[in-house]
Amino acid sequence: MVATDRSSDETLLTPGEVALVFDVSTKTVGRWGDRGVLPTVRTAGGHRRFRPADVEALGAALGVVRVHKVVGGA
Repeated sequence: MVATDRSSDETLLTPGEVALVFDVSTKTVGRWGDRGVLPTVRTAGGHRRFRPADVEALGAALGVVRVHKVVGGA
């Protein structure tokens, strides 16, 4: 499921989608959000979502090559 940031109509990623990018668990992604490693956006229901640009930036910092394929769809 992909959410949309109401303030900018930007497509947002779920913790599961981010976990696939980095080959980690959704719990790890949640911890990254809690610690500020990966900025989060909260939905109206309180669920965590992530901006693709933030995921790409973290991927670049960690040297993850496949981020653009999963996040950008190319």
